[in-house]
Amino acid sequence: MQKSCRGLLFFLIMCLLSACAFLSGFTAEEVRKRIDEAREYHNAVKGLKTDEIQSAEYQQAGAFLAEAESRFRMGRRKAAAASAEKSLALSRKILSRYYNDNIARLARKVRSELEIKSQGDPDSPLTDYIPRVEGILSYAQKVSGEPHIVRLEKVLSDLEDVLQITRTVRSNQSRTLSSDISFRAGEYRLSEQGKKTIQMMIGDMLENLKNFMNEKGTTLNIRIVGYTDQLNFGRGTGLVADLTEGVKEGMPGQEPARRIFLNQRLSLFRAENIGNYIREQMEKNGPEKLPEGVNIRVDTMGRGEQLPSGLSSPYPVSDTRRRICKIHVYITNP
Repeated sequence: MQKSCRGLLFFLIMCLLSACAFLSGFTAEEVRKRIDEAREYHNAVKGLKTDEIQSAEYQQAGAFLAEAESRFRMGRRKAAAASAEKSLALSRKILSRYYNDNIARLARKVRSELEIKSQGDPDSPLTDYIPRVEGILSYAQKVSGEPHIVRLEKVLSDLEDVLQITRTVRSNQSRTLSSDISFRAGEYRLSEQGKKTIQMMIGDMLENLKNFMNEKGTTLNIRIVGYTDQLNFGRGTGLVADLTEGVKEGMPGQEPARRIFLNQRLSLFRAENIGNYIREQMEKNGPEKLPEGVNIRVDTMGRGEQLPSGLSSPYPVSDTRRRICKIHVYITNP
C-alpha cells in the first residue's frame, strides 16, 4: 500500500512538471538556445562595423536581448523566449539590409568585372566564378522580401566569398603565346625564344603577386590551354612516336580521327611543357623564384583542333591564330 502511494505521488509530480512545461511552452534549454542565437546575431551586426549599429532597430534589438536575459533569470521562460525572438527578428532585418546594401552591391560590381575580363572565353578560369556570384545575387533577392530567412553563417560566408572573388578577378592576367614563336614547327619542346618570352611573363606574374599576397597563405594558379591547327602527321615520325608513347588503347588508325587525336596530344604536350618550365623556374633559386609561403598550382589542357574563343568557322586549316597557347594566371587566398 505504501509503495502504491509513493508510486502515485511520483506519477502526480511528473504530471505536474509536464503540465508546467506545457503551459510555459518552452524548456529552459530551448529558451537558453534562443537567447544565445539572438545574442550571436546581435553581436554579428556589431562585428560587421556597419552604420546600422547606430540605428534605432539595433538599439531596440539590444534592449529586447537584455529583457530576455532578465526574464529568463526570473524564470519567465515564455516571456524570455518572446523577447529573444523580437531581438532576433530585428537583427535579421538589419542583416538582410546589409546583405543587399553591401554584399549584393559588391557582387554586382565584380560580376561586371568578370564579364569584362573573361570576355566570354570558356578557357578563362574567371568563368568558374560567375555561378557563385549569381547565387549571391539570387539570395539577396530572397532575403530582401523575406528578412526572417536570412542566416548568419550565409551572410558571413558570402561576404568572404565575394571579397575573395574580387581579389581573384583583379589579380587575373591572361596572355596568348604563338606556338610558331614558342615552339619549332612540329615540336612540343620550348624553343629558346619561347623560354625567354615565358621568363618575361614570370617576372610580370611575380610583380603582380606582391599586390595580392596574404599572411594566411597565397596560391598562384596558372591555367594553360593549348590549341593546334588541322595539319596532318606523317606516319613513322619521331613526333608521332612521342605523342603516342604509352597509349595502348584509343589510338585511331583512320583519318581524320587519327589526325584529331594527335593534334589534341600535341596541344596538351605543349601546354604541359610551358607549365613545367614555369614551375621549374619558380622553384629554383633565381630571380624568378616564388616567394616564401606561396604555393603554385598548374592546370594544363589541350584543345587540339578546336577553334579558340574569338574565331569562328570556317577557318583555314593552318591559320596561325589557331596555333596558340593561352596562359591564365590568378591568385587565391584561403
